[in-house]
Amino acid sequence: MLIKKLNELLQNPDLLLTKASEMIAYVENIIHIKLLSTENIEAAKKIATELVSEMLSGTFSVLADIAIMYLLLYYLLTSNKQIAQKIDAILPFSAEEIKLFKKELKAQVYSNVIGSPLLALVQGVAAVVGFWVFGVQEPIFWGLMCGVFSFIPFVGSALVWVPASAMLLANNQTWQGIALIAYGALVITNIDNVLRFVLQKKFADVHPLITIFGVILGLDFFGITGLIFGPLLISFFLITLKIFESGIKVQE
Repeated sequence: MLIKKLNELLQNPDLLLTKASEMIAYVENIIHIKLLSTENIEAAKKIATELVSEMLSGTFSVLADIAIMYLLLYYLLTSNKQIAQKIDAILPFSAEEIKLFKKELKAQVYSNVIGSPLLALVQGVAAVVGFWVFGVQEPIFWGLMCGVFSFIPFVGSALVWVPASAMLLANNQTWQGIALIAYGALVITNIDNVLRFVLQKKFADVHPLITIFGVILGLDFFGITGLIFGPLLISFFLITLKIFESGIKVQE
């Protein structure tokens, strides 16, 4: 779905700019201040074209990433006991420390690999319902985008439903736009707040900064899969520091 949408934008980059211009014109009409000049519009068009091209090439690399992941997963599953024994023998920790290490790693894995996607799925479904009810075009696609953006703490899915509400208002669908803003603030956002708290309590309490920096670094290094693996790697690093700290205290 994303590749199809990006292809449409790449073939017609003015489409995105036209929609953005309509929204900006709506805001300008309210505040009576000129926000965009002709030069700014041309610069935005160039940036948008480059961004869409990069995103399109990135989506194809995800297929290669997934193929490599499944290849590694096969060997990890078929040889898991031997691999675990080798790692236990190499690690410079006591049996008790290794047990603690495994327990925390498991909690972080469940939180990032199960908790975050589950949160994204629930928010995405809620967004699809809201977009469909209030007349947003292609509600399934934009609902899925809400789910993807929910990986980013604090702002998350608001990066999708706020512009969608503004677009409805710009198209003179006033009550739908206002209703979608209320739905997004009261339902979609609160799903994030409540469900994230429940999942963190059940699995592991992941600090929002770990998620933010993890998502940024993960996307840079791993592409789309970095949404999960970025925060996971930072969590692993912090657990390693904790174990080394406990080892130093024991020696003292």
